[in-house]
Amino acid sequence: MDYIKNKCAFNLSLFMDWLKRNLDLPLGLLIVGCLFVFLPSFFPDFKILYVLGVWVWPFCLLYYCRQSGECFKKSIFCLFLTAAISIRFGSDLVFFGLAAIASVVFYIPFFVDKHFCTKDAPFYYTLIFPSVYSVVNITFTIFDVLAGGNLAYAQYDNRALLQLTSVIGEYGLTFFICFVASAAAYVVAHWEQVNAKRIGVAILLSVVAAHAWGFYILSGEADSNTIRLAQTIGPKLEQLPNGEWVNLPIETNFESFNKIVNSAHEQNAEMLIMNEEAFTIADTNAPAFIENAAMYAKKFSMPILLPLEVDYTDSLNKGRYKNVAFLFDSEGKIVAEYNKHKPLPIVETFDMDVGREKVPTIPLKIGGENYLVSYAICYDGNFTEIVRAMGDSVQVYFNPSWDWEGLNDFHYRMLAVRAVENGVNMVMITYDGISVVTNDYGKEIFRKGIEEIGYEKVFITDVPTGFHVTVYGRFGNIINWVYLVLAVLLLSVAVYRKHAKKPAASAKGLIQAIFPQVPG
Repeated sequence: MDYIKNKCAFNLSLFMDWLKRNLDLPLGLLIVGCLFVFLPSFFPDFKILYVLGVWVWPFCLLYYCRQSGECFKKSIFCLFLTAAISIRFGSDLVFFGLAAIASVVFYIPFFVDKHFCTKDAPFYYTLIFPSVYSVVNITFTIFDVLAGGNLAYAQYDNRALLQLTSVIGEYGLTFFICFVASAAAYVVAHWEQVNAKRIGVAILLSVVAAHAWGFYILSGEADSNTIRLAQTIGPKLEQLPNGEWVNLPIETNFESFNKIVNSAHEQNAEMLIMNEEAFTIADTNAPAFIENAAMYAKKFSMPILLPLEVDYTDSLNKGRYKNVAFLFDSEGKIVAEYNKHKPLPIVETFDMDVGREKVPTIPLKIGGENYLVSYAICYDGNFTEIVRAMGDSVQVYFNPSWDWEGLNDFHYRMLAVRAVENGVNMVMITYDGISVVTNDYGKEIFRKGIEEIGYEKVFITDVPTGFHVTVYGRFGNIINWVYLVLAVLLLSVAVYRKHAKKPAASAKGLIQAIFPQVPG
C-alpha cells in the first residue's frame, strides 16, 4: 500500500512539474481556443461570440501546434478538442466517442501545418493549413462522413463578410478565415522581423476590404414581392428513455393535419409548409393520408409541402422507412416527391430508404402568381452540392428539418449560408429547434424557437421572392477544385524543398568531418 501511495505521489509530482514547465502561452491559447469552440452554444443571443470566436480558435490551436513539438502534446490537443466538441454538440458517451474521432480527424490539417510550417518556413506556407482544412471538409462532404466542419456558418450575423460565399462558397470563406488565422500565427512567431509587421497590416487590410466589398453588395439589396406563407410544426411526440419515439394513431394524425390546414386557410395563407417527418404513418395508411392532403390543397387553392415518415409494414421490408416530402400544387396534384438523401450519422438509422433523385425545381402558382421553388430535407441542406443542383433561378428554397438542443444555434446558421451561396430566399421550419426565414442576401426575416412557436400552431411569414444569380451558384463545382489543386501544389513544393535540403546538409557535414580545417 505504501508503495502505491509513494508511486502516486511521485507521478503527481511529475505531473505538477510538467504543468509548471508547460503552463505557458501555447497551452493557454489551446485552452482559450477550446473555450471559443463551445462557448457560443451557451450564449446563443450573444452574437459577437459566433462572429469573433471562429476567428479566434483556429489561431489559438494553430499557434499551440506550431510551438509544441512533443508527441504527447498532440494527445493533449485532441483531448481538449474532444471535450470542446462534446460540450458543444452533446454530452453522452456515444457522442463523446464521435467527438474523439472527429478531433483526431480534424487534427490532420494542424498536423500537416505543424510538419511544414517551421520557424524558418517561407510565408506562403501559411496557405497549407487553410487549403488542407478545406480539402478535408470537401472530402468529408463527398463521402457523407460529416457536413458541418466549415466555418462560414459562424458569420451568419456578419452579413457583409457572408456575401463572400456568393462568389467562393462556404469552403472559400472557411479558407479565408483559416488563412487569416495561419498568417496571424506566423506574424506572432516572427514579430521581431519587420516583414512580419507588414504582413500583419496587409492581412488586416484584406479583412477590412472583404467587409467593405460585402457592404457594397448589400447596398444593392432591394425589396420584392412576397408570398404569405403558413408554417407549422406537427403534433408533439413522446420520446422514450431509449431514444425511440412513440408514434401517434392514424386518426390523431388526420385530426391534427386537418386542424392545421384549416387554421392556415383561416389566416389567408397562400401556401403551407411543415417540419421534417411532421407525421409518421404506416405505408398502408399513406395513400389515404396523401389523398386527404391533396383534397385540402385543391379545396383551398393552397400549395402544401408535406413531409412524412412512411414506415413499411410488409414482412420483407418491415422495420424500414422512408423520409419523404410531397409538394402539392393549388389544384391538389403532387408536383414533386423528394426522399431524403443523407441520413444523419448515428442519429438516423441505416434502415432509411435514401433518395437518389435530384433536388426538385418546380414552377408553382402561389397566391395567383407563378414562382420557381425548390426544397430539400434537413441534413441534405448541409451539402452545398445538393442544394446548388436546384439551379440559379429558384426564388424560394424550403428546408423542413428536425433538430435537437445541441444543434439549435448551429443548424439554421449553416442552412442560411445556402441562401447567400445561391442568391435564394430560404425557409427552414424545424421540430424541436429554431425556425428561420432569410432573404437572398441572408437577411433574417423570421427566427423563433420551438418554445415560442409551439406544436400544431400556424404562424404566418411574408417571404420575399426576389433572387439573384451568384458566381458560386453557377460555377461552384469548379471553384471547389481550386482548394484541392492548391493543397496538392503547396504540399508538393513543401515536400520537395524539405527533401532537397537533406543531401546538401549531409555533404557539408561529410566534408567538415574529413577536412575539419575547411571552413563551413
